[in-house]
Amino acid sequence: DFLSQNGVRFLAPPSKSSHVTQMAARALAKALDLCLGSTFEIQRADFWDTLKKPYCLPASAPTLFLLSKDDELADADVVMLLADYLRGSGRPVMVKCWETSEHVGHLRQHSSEYQNAVKKWLDCAEISWRTRNGNERR
Repeated sequence: DFLSQNGVRFLAPPSKSSHVTQMAARALAKALDLCLGSTFEIQRADFWDTLKKPYCLPASAPTLFLLSKDDELADADVVMLLADYLRGSGRPVMVKCWETSEHVGHLRQHSSEYQNAVKKWLDCAEISWRTRNGNERR
């Protein structure tokens, strides 16, 4: 069901699609779930399991999430659950969440804040890398 909801949002974003298009997208998602539901579920579980493995994200490596509360494709609540999970496992997590911003349009719409968040994340990543590799900043 989680994948179906995201698929519908991707195929027919609510603010840009007619009611008929929304209904067609929901019908297509249900048909795909019926035919490929177990495959989708296996892939979803594998994706989340991979994120939890240390070789995917070293424990000291910072993670940055850039999102908006009104994103029609990336549900902010789901992203925040992932961020909370990673924090709970001891990983450094940074989140920059805007009230409103188009999907993958954060840089265009919030340029200064976006650049500051990325710079802060890169600084933390450098410190983390140097700490892991026994190098001091020169």
